[in-house]
Amino acid sequence: MAEPHGLKLLRFEKMEETLFSLWCVGYNDFRYLKSSHRSRVMNKYTIHFVRSGKGTLHIYGKTFPVKAGDMFFIPTRERVLYYPDEAAPWRYYWISLHSTAGTQIAGALGFDRDTPVRAARDSDRIQRLFDTLFEAESPTAEVYYRALSVLLEILSFEHTTSAAGDTRRESFADEVKTILRLNCDNPDFTVEDVSQMLYMTHAHMCRQFKAETGMTPVSYLIAMRLERA
Repeated sequence: MAEPHGLKLLRFEKMEETLFSLWCVGYNDFRYLKSSHRSRVMNKYTIHFVRSGKGTLHIYGKTFPVKAGDMFFIPTRERVLYYPDEAAPWRYYWISLHSTAGTQIAGALGFDRDTPVRAARDSDRIQRLFDTLFEAESPTAEVYYRALSVLLEILSFEHTTSAAGDTRRESFADEVKTILRLNCDNPDFTVEDVSQMLYMTHAHMCRQFKAETGMTPVSYLIAMRLERA
């Protein structure tokens, strides 16, 4: 395909929310675009795939270098700042989700507060997937589902596991812990939010979590916040 210059967007605002509620996919080339050095809080979950160049990510009070072949995750409700290197400005693809599935996808890809950046296992394959997707000129329903298939395919070969060769789904308690860990610095975030994100009743979610861990989600959240205070 002819390489897009600067910025390319496929925005699916009129599509009904389904599966991962994909909102937009894009390509940014900061050899042609002007970058911003202002921090901001995002209202969408976004996964970036760096094609070339490098840059810097500031999140969770820490600074992370990002280079070609890396992926990085931007959650909602967190103040972030990221920008390209002046000498080697990055080019990246990105997928934006307006669904709480973003936290589960982040966990599947191995992202958490300590690891918002990680090297892709197969960056060439990711590049080919996006290049094919961006042959589309408009965000039709067909292109929407093609974009979803790109995300699913990336998850199929980039997902992380707790041990080499272990392909089991993370436990329910680990899933709840991941959501709490990603959101515990938000003072407005509560355990009731977790049950809504998992489409469960609050009572059922608490019972299952306590059965697996011996403690309630509220106790776990309080302990985590005290540890970070």
